[in-house]
Amino acid sequence: MSEAKKLRRDEALRPRNDAHKDLVRKGFHFERYSGLVHPLSTVLFLIGYGLALPVAFRMSAVVGRQHRLALAGHQLGVLIGAVGWLVRGSLVLVAVHAVWMIGARLWFLTGSRR
Repeated sequence: MSEAKKLRRDEALRPRNDAHKDLVRKGFHFERYSGLVHPLSTVLFLIGYGLALPVAFRMSAVVGRQHRLALAGHQLGVLIGAVGWLVRGSLVLVAVHAVWMIGARLWFLTGSRR
């Protein structure tokens, strides 16, 4: 093995203290190294789930009384949370959020016909 390859391999295996410098933009997501969480995704989660969860816990009342503003706030919060997962690179959780948004909207629309 050449010296250059050996040095690169040794450098790759060595633990690093500057892991925050290893965030690399690839496509539509940020890759993370050393368990580092992207700060933008954390902010998006706090805002998004802060909007979505209180309404989700009372979704049956929102559907029954047809509170459109509450549903809009909930949908916005879920969308912001999905963007947080997109920043982290988890397309599966983005899809789960999209399915929930569609399901909640359909629940709201079918609840209005009773």
